[in-house]
Amino acid sequence: MPKTQKTRKGIIFILLMMIIGMSIFFYYYLLNLDKKYSGIIKNEATLYNNIQDITFGANKGYLLLYKILAVNDRTKRDSLIIQKNLLVSKNNSLISEILLNLKENKDKASLNQLITSRQEYVQNCARFENYLISNQYDSANYTLINKVEPSFSKYQNELISFIDTNTINVLENSGNITSDIKRNSFLVLLFGLSPIIIFSLFLIILGVFLVFMILFLKDIEYDKYGE
Repeated sequence: MPKTQKTRKGIIFILLMMIIGMSIFFYYYLLNLDKKYSGIIKNEATLYNNIQDITFGANKGYLLLYKILAVNDRTKRDSLIIQKNLLVSKNNSLISEILLNLKENKDKASLNQLITSRQEYVQNCARFENYLISNQYDSANYTLINKVEPSFSKYQNELISFIDTNTINVLENSGNITSDIKRNSFLVLLFGLSPIIIFSLFLIILGVFLVFMILFLKDIEYDKYGE
């Protein structure tokens, strides 16, 4: 087999291997991007579902307090208290799940403030219930207006603050991924065009080599006939 034909086949084989290698690289590069974005979407969807359930449970439990205060029948009142306590337990589980899945320290700090305000609210609710059970209606009414209501408002504000903080962090993380893509786009493009660049350089080097060979042969021929 002529040497030139072997060289051509070698070049084609190298270019083919580079194309296959780049295809594998792009596949895993895009797969990694998809994994990052999918992770953000999945985590946020789960988080906001939990936040929605927590908000619903908190508001429902807060409204139950006024029903508990207005009910004179002890059996009905105890039943309403049990309903409210079930909502509290459910929200405890949801908050624990959120805390377990959070990765950003900013989110954790904001959630800890939310937990603290919620604990204060739950404690005030417990005092309110104890006054009712002891038939101290004036103290129960005073606690509801002056303790429970302000602590519930604070709890809701911390809940909104946590959502805002988390949203900002999600946008920052998404922006960081986009920035990485922009920074790497030139390198990715360059890497993608590398077979063409290499082949072009090979043609240029080959052309320069041929020019030198022609000039060299002309010099030899000139020297030969010049003698």
